[in-house]
Amino acid sequence: MEKLFYGVDVGGSLTKNFMIHKGKEYFTERNNYVIPHDGYVNTTDFIVDVEDYSTQLDLSITLKSNPKGEYKLSCMKIIDEINNTRWLLGTLANAVSTNATKLPLGMKMKQPHYYLNIIGSLITDMEARGVKEANVTLGVLLPARQYFNLEKEMIEQILLGEILVSNNITGDNYKIVVDEVHIKPEAVVAFSSCFIKNGKVTELGQDLISKFNIAIDIGENTTDIAGIRDGKPDPLTFDSFEYAGSLLLQYLEREISREFDGYIPTMDELKSIISTGYINLGASKVWAGEAISSANREFAKKLFTDFTQRYLLGKNLKLQQIASFMFIGGGSIEIDKITSVGEHFMNLVKEHSKYTISFSPEDIRLANIGGLADILRALYNAYKKNKK
Repeated sequence: MEKLFYGVDVGGSLTKNFMIHKGKEYFTERNNYVIPHDGYVNTTDFIVDVEDYSTQLDLSITLKSNPKGEYKLSCMKIIDEINNTRWLLGTLANAVSTNATKLPLGMKMKQPHYYLNIIGSLITDMEARGVKEANVTLGVLLPARQYFNLEKEMIEQILLGEILVSNNITGDNYKIVVDEVHIKPEAVVAFSSCFIKNGKVTELGQDLISKFNIAIDIGENTTDIAGIRDGKPDPLTFDSFEYAGSLLLQYLEREISREFDGYIPTMDELKSIISTGYINLGASKVWAGEAISSANREFAKKLFTDFTQRYLLGKNLKLQQIASFMFIGGGSIEIDKITSVGEHFMNLVKEHSKYTISFSPEDIRLANIGGLADILRALYNAYKKNKK
């Protein structure tokens, strides 16, 4: 069996992945849609691209793990649901039915969607490398607040051991043996990737690692907050607001309607506008920077109000104690000539704490999976060293 080091960041709408196979690295991402097969539909009729394996995920999965301990019953419920259902994932799920769902809100380790997206992504990337059987060192992420929940043990209980997967469209079979699972907190791994490179503290890290820093991760459904104190995660500072990119898109929809004669863009159009800065109207590509900046400003004002009045007061913290903010996640995207959510937020911060600074990783959207990749690289290098 081949050896893989594999990392997964299951988000609200996308799963981002990192793999090391035979010393080479691969980053991938795909959508999160999931739906059970209804027992009737011919899924081959719904393949969007016969050349793209990720559009053909009609899977039967057998998890052979043997959960023990306090969460055994909860684990067995998820395992039984996965094992006894035929699953459609990703593009195929969405093509078959508009009832396909993305990762639900709540504790990720309690959601079958979470495990299905991990397994579906893994076998898709195995297929791309021509791998049918693999021993896997797996890295996964949880929101900072969920990371310190004892129920995260469920992830190891469910995924450790042998997993058999059959693709009902292609006829391919896969055997996965998960040797170890490394669970890491989102945002914290992104911080670490900025402060430490190749085992050495970066220039930014030298300035900030000993201080109190805050990461704000604006995802699709939640805005997660994590504090790093003296270079270590501080669980007492972990929290979440139950709004994020979806609310930002609502603000953007309103601003687009105001600026462009009542036009109401679709969700796909909104996502394109906020990531590119342009809206397609008729035969023209029109700059929508002012509308995006206005939506970002409104979101930042709400976030700043909740951060100062709910978060800081609730945790007995003061804005002036914070050395820096790091903004990550899809809702933190920065585009030239558009004031981002983070920039609007920092304008408000500076009114009260002029010495607090902000920074962002090189790629805001990939900050978490990039941080997890750093951990897996270290594990891979140790594995290589031990094999010599």
